[in-house]
Amino acid sequence: IWGWANGDSQLITEWPGKTYLTLPNWVESMALLGITYLFFLRKALYLIPLLQTCTCIALVDHLIKTFAYYGSAANALPTKKPTFAFAHILFLAFGASTVISAQEVTRLLCIFKRHSLFSFGRRVDWCDGQAQTEILNQKLRSGLLFFVYCSLAYYFFQMRV
Repeated sequence: IWGWANGDSQLITEWPGKTYLTLPNWVESMALLGITYLFFLRKALYLIPLLQTCTCIALVDHLIKTFAYYGSAANALPTKKPTFAFAHILFLAFGASTVISAQEVTRLLCIFKRHSLFSFGRRVDWCDGQAQTEILNQKLRSGLLFFVYCSLAYYFFQMRV
């Protein structure tokens, strides 16, 4: 995964014309919260809401990904379903979402390693502009999820203030 993330983050800086901008994903949102805490808040009072927010962001994102992969995992099973099919499908979907989440984490680490803030919130257009609907879907999905992440942060932080 580290090699993939390293190459993907480098691709964004090498071919910026093949990229598009989205709102921050879950790990980028948590990094923004962490940076905000380090530079502006720095009070122990805000540490607990920060940890609560980051935990909820990670859980919400992972649940959404798991349910998104559930259909693909169900199709991967043979036509004769085993006794524990639901648990098996859920395990497969959870595994697929974990790989994607790990890629996003390592991609962010590579961005920080390269000191390339240009890559923050950028995604590679793997279809060379041929799949505009997919890009629009990803932008809308990132906007909706970022709103959820901001709402979680507001909820946890307003409880402390």
